[in-house]
Amino acid sequence: MTQVWNRWKFTCVFVAAAQLASAAVAQQVPTESGTISGARATGVSVYKGIPFAAPPVGDLRWRPPVHAASWTGTRKADAFAPACPKCVTIAGQSSGSISVSILMASPLAKGLFQRAIGESGGLFEPLQLAPKFLLANAERDGDEYAAALGAPSLKELRGLPASLFTGNAGGIVHAVIEPYVLPLSPYEAFASGQQNDVPLQIGSNAEEARAMVDVSHETAATFDSDLEHSVGPLPPALVAAYPHTTDEEARPAQLDLERDLRFGWGMWAWARLQAGTGKSPVFYYSFRQPPPFPAGSVYAGWGASHFAELWYVFEQLDQSPWNWTAADRNLAEEVSSSSVNFARSGDPNGPGLPLWAVFTNAQNKVQYLAAPITVGGVANIRGLSVFDAVYTTVRGTPFALGRRRLARRYHERF
Repeated sequence: MTQVWNRWKFTCVFVAAAQLASAAVAQQVPTESGTISGARATGVSVYKGIPFAAPPVGDLRWRPPVHAASWTGTRKADAFAPACPKCVTIAGQSSGSISVSILMASPLAKGLFQRAIGESGGLFEPLQLAPKFLLANAERDGDEYAAALGAPSLKELRGLPASLFTGNAGGIVHAVIEPYVLPLSPYEAFASGQQNDVPLQIGSNAEEARAMVDVSHETAATFDSDLEHSVGPLPPALVAAYPHTTDEEARPAQLDLERDLRFGWGMWAWARLQAGTGKSPVFYYSFRQPPPFPAGSVYAGWGASHFAELWYVFEQLDQSPWNWTAADRNLAEEVSSSSVNFARSGDPNGPGLPLWAVFTNAQNKVQYLAAPITVGGVANIRGLSVFDAVYTTVRGTPFALGRRRLARRYHERF
């Protein structure tokens, strides 16, 4: 599972090339840098490992992409990352899903993809609760980190090894709202109808926090301090929405609060914003199937936790030798087939599969991914509604601002 987790916590790209060929080797096609050949798999032409830009090293670090060097002859494109500029579905899970929400908000990404999938992650909370995302604060943090590295100039920073800018990187591992890449936060871009409007499939899991928070020693007495240590200070009204008077109540209360805080509200917000201002459909799911995590393993008791859907999305149950049931296998086939359909066409529906309804703000239909698949309303709506009310107070405006006000706020900020 470690390989799947590492591979999919960043944004991934699905490709279904439009050209068909009868042989196992796909047709040769021209690119800006030269000719490539791919491979045929299950009726689809796949082209992988196509260099889209020169490596961003040395003087090219922190600069716009430079075209990849040209080649002569035909380059094999039958391994590694797929790419096809006119038939691209971006997809990400966790921080990768946050990246998807950013790409949908960035004007630089316009026209570079045609569909988007986000699993358990988005950037929609009020910036008042995350001031580090604002340009002035990020510049200050960057200056401090550069000084700590002993490289206060860009020239000196470009000469440092890349390993110094990976991992925690001084805590600067987040997006920044600035005029070039992300002039508006994803919330503001979607609320004003300025997002890259493509078909969207998003959702989160029923027990997200079980894979992220150890509550075995949680008590009612330490609830507030433990929560602040985990996620930082929160508005009191949010904490009050998850009551706990005993230790037994405190443990699920923290799990529920962190599920809704980290994932639930953001995905609900994303779905509503796209449904409200976008022309393309949004399909919204709640993954609810607990994999058969073995007792005594690190996964024991996690249930439908963060990343639990990945075994099913990729139909890779046998990667883990657990007691998968026939219901698990059927669900994996249905979820995987729906995902492939969406990546290919922007619609998860297909012959023999449970019907996915388009999510709208009038009907709020959510696909419950469990055995069997059903349709329900927005999960955990009571807690999410409290988040909505608190965030409205923090923002100072109701959910989904209008275009004119957003434009004024943008000009005031910069």
